[in-house]
This record gives sequence, C-alpha cells and structure tokens, in this order.
Amino acid sequence: QRENWWLWLEHEGHIWLTQRPETGVWAGLWTLPLLEDEAAVSRVVSALGAVQIEVQPAIKHVLTHLDWHLHPRRVMLAVRPDPVVLPGVDGALPQGGEAHGRWVPIGQLTAWGLPAPLRRLLP
Repeated sequence: QRENWWLWLEHEGHIWLTQRPETGVWAGLWTLPLLEDEAAVSRVVSALGAVQIEVQPAIKHVLTHLDWHLHPRRVMLAVRPDPVVLPGVDGALPQGGEAHGRWVPIGQLTAWGLPAPLRRLLP
C-alpha cells in the first residue's frame, strides 16, 4: 500500500504538472505534485500565500504490485507564484515552467501523457 497527496494548483485556466522520473511507477508521465501528507500540503499552500484548499474525493488506484491511495487537494491561486523551491515538491515551481514542471492550459491536458486516475480527475 502507498498513500500520497496530490496538489492540484490552478491559476487562470492553467494547471501545474510535474514529470515523473524515467523509472518507477508512472515513468515519464506528467502528474500533479505528489506530497507525503496533509501537513506537506499545508506547508506548500501557506508558502504560496493561498488560504483555501478544496478537498477532493480520495482515489484508490490499484496497480499489480500495490494499492495507491491518492488524496487530491485543489488550490485556486490568485497570483502565479514567482520561482520558489517548495518543501516536499519535486523541483521548483518556476513562473512559466522549466525543468521539473509546466503550467498547462486546461484545454490542452488531453495532449499530455497523464496517468489514468489523473485523466479522470481533471476537467
């Protein structure tokens, strides 16, 4: 069993996606940042100056070798963050997107390699 929290950051019709490592579960796919627990979500949201976290229904993703429990948390950002290294998030959250992540327009999500449970979650 594995448990993670998905941080769904949204700003002006764009969603922040990070790319998974080239090996392991969801190798090379794009996903929401994965965090270890609710406290990590709170730290990141606080660092971004956001105040409201929308709790989304939990997702159980069954793989051949594990059951993955994902807890999506949606945050609507009023301002796109300046470059900030966030504790518990893979890489940085740069303005405009760079090495570890991208702001992706919601209307273009179908063109990105996303894991199945994320395709079902996002608009």
